[in-house]
Amino acid sequence: MISVRNLTVSFGTTQVLHDVSFDVAKGESFALVGESGSGKSTILKALAGQLKSWQGDLAIMDAHQGAGSKRDLARKVQMVFQDPYGSLHPRRTIDDTLGEPLAIHGIPDRDQRVLDMLDAVGLSRRFRFRLPHQLSGGQRQRVAIARALMLDPPVLLLDEPTSALDVSVQAEILNLLKSLREEKGADLPSGDA
Repeated sequence: MISVRNLTVSFGTTQVLHDVSFDVAKGESFALVGESGSGKSTILKALAGQLKSWQGDLAIMDAHQGAGSKRDLARKVQMVFQDPYGSLHPRRTIDDTLGEPLAIHGIPDRDQRVLDMLDAVGLSRRFRFRLPHQLSGGQRQRVAIARALMLDPPVLLLDEPTSALDVSVQAEILNLLKSLREEKGADLPSGDA
């Protein structure tokens, strides 16, 4: 499903990753563990196509990174960022946020899909037309997860999705991710520390 070989990333003259290699088989969850600044998020960003410059070989579902369009990659791989406060546009409703990937990819039945996804992540449908500041941190992270799942990607990358949340909400989000994994069968490589 995911193959990383000899991944090396530098920002300017600073090398942040050197010769990283691992594999994640279909159906597996994989966690990257390390200190802050060790490169966990950088690996996930490279896999998600968010880095312009890197060396090595990255393949997702046997498609080597760099081959094909970013649109094709978005259908296969989505990412949930660690900051639910910063990952949602403050002036866009939850409906706009969840509907945007469907509009970009020309996927029909937008309204029903948005409602189904709100149900899937355990958010009341009454949140549909609210703005992010009207939701709690845990509710915002559920929206971020819902947005990542709107295209039904086989791979979901999680960059410390609970680090900005309090302990009780962390457990809720982890349980949600576990149940979604079982239900949808998505692989969930994670950058959790």
